[in-house]
Amino acid sequence: MVNAQEWFNNKYPLEKRKEVEKIDINLFSIGIFYDLTSAEWLEGNLTIENLPSLKELSFSPPSRPTINLRLNNLPKLNTFFATNSLTSLSINNCPEINTFCIEEAKPNPSISSFEFLNYLNNRNLTSLFISNSLLTWDLAYFGRFVNLESLTLCNSPVVGSLESLQNMTKLKKLSVALTNVSGSLASLPENLEKVEVYNSKVKERNEWSGEFPFQVQVWRKNHMQEIELAKNNKSETKQLGAEACYHGVADDVLINQNQGTEKNNAISQGEAVASLTNQVRQLKLEKQAWKRERINLNQQIHQLQVQLNQRNQEQAAKVEEVSKKTGFFGKFKKN
Repeated sequence: MVNAQEWFNNKYPLEKRKEVEKIDINLFSIGIFYDLTSAEWLEGNLTIENLPSLKELSFSPPSRPTINLRLNNLPKLNTFFATNSLTSLSINNCPEINTFCIEEAKPNPSISSFEFLNYLNNRNLTSLFISNSLLTWDLAYFGRFVNLESLTLCNSPVVGSLESLQNMTKLKKLSVALTNVSGSLASLPENLEKVEVYNSKVKERNEWSGEFPFQVQVWRKNHMQEIELAKNNKSETKQLGAEACYHGVADDVLINQNQGTEKNNAISQGEAVASLTNQVRQLKLEKQAWKRERINLNQQIHQLQVQLNQRNQEQAAKVEEVSKKTGFFGKFKKN
């Protein structure tokens, strides 16, 4: 095996990186021409960063995933493609990516987290392709990518309903084949042209007439009543895209709707407990303040009582002194 970072640094020395616009890491680019399962493939950590002109990046390995890839500060990168090559991926400051494709290895996909999707620019992404993953995601998560024109999520345990994509008005092609996605084509955006829903739970998955992929516009002409009903219900359906995000949720951003609901309930309960805790804490603070005030008042009362006793004693002494001078007490005793 060849150390990925060492190979890359030799292939693309620092003085030449400013000019690089395309990187295609495959058998031929690393000098392998003979055996698709050759042990000379790249492995290990690979950081590709600070290439100001890079626009396209692709990985086409011979056999199994072996690279932990980190993309950093690639301001012009617009196309990323990887198949059967990555064990992990992180993305930072790559705002112009508009085409993103990951096809994992069969039969054992290796990427355990798709958190990197959170770092793609929601508004710039127009084409997203993810295949052969073992991670469970909610289809609603992808509603955040409002400018997607093509969305492919095939041969993966994707759940959720097509209704969650009804506000993606620019979507033209959708594939949820070999998934657990449900719902009806009637709720999909009007601009959608082609869809693949075979081996899914979509209501119309068996309505094929030989064409592939399914021509949605043809189907629409024959199901106007269902479409109108879906439009009437559209205002009552909330888009769940941003709600299914991992944004501080567990380590994985792709969760199903039920998990999201449970999480929201847990958050609500947590907020209620926190509110009650704050109220109890506030009452304790007020009780302590009242206790301190009571102590202060008792001290003031005590001081006033001492002053009053002193004045009474002084007054009594004066009275006794005056009486002695006037003989009042002597006369009183004789009488």
